[in-house]
Amino acid sequence: MIKLKVQSKVSLLLACLLCFWAYNPALAQETYQEPTTTQTAEPTPTYSPENPFANSQYTDLADLAELLIKQGYNVDTYFYSEGFTTGQDGVLGNEHVCIRDDVNQVYIGRSDICADRQMDETYAYIQIDKMDWSIGFPQEVIIQSGDLIGDAPNYWDGCYQVAPTPSWGGTSGGQCPNINSDSNQINFGYVENTLTNISAINHALIEAGVEVTGYTYSWLVKNADANYEDTNNPNSVDPLEVTIKIVDLWQRVLCLAVYFLLKTIGY
Repeated sequence: MIKLKVQSKVSLLLACLLCFWAYNPALAQETYQEPTTTQTAEPTPTYSPENPFANSQYTDLADLAELLIKQGYNVDTYFYSEGFTTGQDGVLGNEHVCIRDDVNQVYIGRSDICADRQMDETYAYIQIDKMDWSIGFPQEVIIQSGDLIGDAPNYWDGCYQVAPTPSWGGTSGGQCPNINSDSNQINFGYVENTLTNISAINHALIEAGVEVTGYTYSWLVKNADANYEDTNNPNSVDPLEVTIKIVDLWQRVLCLAVYFLLKTIGY
């Protein structure tokens, strides 16, 4: 009798369980699904075949070069320092690089990098760290031009002779300066003379739509009496005066600087 009672209870319990599942179809059909996540991969930039940094780890250099190429510049030769974070910090304009474009005759780079390179004085210079690259290629480009004043003899006015190098330290002549035909170096004689070089330095730049913000000028001087300071007019330095004058279209003086080089000067 006890055995039968147990079986009856088990049967009753099973029947109740069957009723529960039968009358709860929604619970019986419920399933569980793993949540899904969607990841969007960053697009891989496409660079021009002529971009030398296309496969470089320094993506900023590749982006900078690509912008220059699309603007018509060439990357003929370049200098950069590996390991500098300015090649991959995501900020354009501070790259540790100097690019030379021989087609357009221009250097392109950071002002403290290209400045230390051996540059052709006839090349212009685009200073990337002085421009706003936040929206792509800057609308205003800061360019430092090459030499705007010719050095060859035909650019000078006054009494002079054209002679090959060397043309100094002689024992005759000296009435007029000699301009060396291969180096354009000017050698003054023992007679006082003045040479003048006039150039419309702003004319071509205005036609190109460039606003001029300033000029720089420099020269090399040696005043040492043909290296015979002790015997050639001793204790008396030859006077040398350099005048720089910049005028506008109406001949109004914008800048005037006079340099009196009254001392012994070697290169």
